[in-house]
Amino acid sequence: FLIKGDASGAQKAFGKLDSAIGGVTKVLGALGIAFGAMEFGKFIGHQIEVADQMGKMALKSGVAVEAFSQMAHAFSLSDVSAEELAGGFKFLNKAIDEAKQGNDAAQKSFDSLGVSMADLKKDSADEVMLKLADAFTQIEDPAARNTMLLEKFGRAGLKLAPAMEEGRAGIEKLMKQADALGLTVDKEFAAA
Repeated sequence: FLIKGDASGAQKAFGKLDSAIGGVTKVLGALGIAFGAMEFGKFIGHQIEVADQMGKMALKSGVAVEAFSQMAHAFSLSDVSAEELAGGFKFLNKAIDEAKQGNDAAQKSFDSLGVSMADLKKDSADEVMLKLADAFTQIEDPAARNTMLLEKFGRAGLKLAPAMEEGRAGIEKLMKQADALGLTVDKEFAAA
């Protein structure tokens, strides 16, 4: 099938069609950029909100925001929310304070887990938790494990058990993962 005649009309029509498609492409491109910028703005806003919440929970838990955000990631992989982790730290800080105030039973309880009074005086709550994670791995009796978690971390204690299974090394590995994934919140960002 062969078309004879002047092709200039067809070329003009295709030129107009190409021009129209180019215009539509530019409009769609601009809309895509605008939509992308809007979504990016929402993402940044969400990140700022998350950092603010991490900062507030870290403050309530008595743990530096960097360590808290790393631990929040580590424990979240065992279905422990940041709020539950903060509650566990709050309870742990109370137990530490009781031992520091001279409560003999509290001191003996920590000492039996390998955490001395000297440790309690110099270490942060997150460091004490890591030491308790190692102690947890040394307790063979499941009931004794649960008792230790409840005594040191309150109601949140039992939820912490799966993350404690690997001891300090397992938690620290996941804390480093939080760094690698960009999930660690520093105090400057939390304050923003």
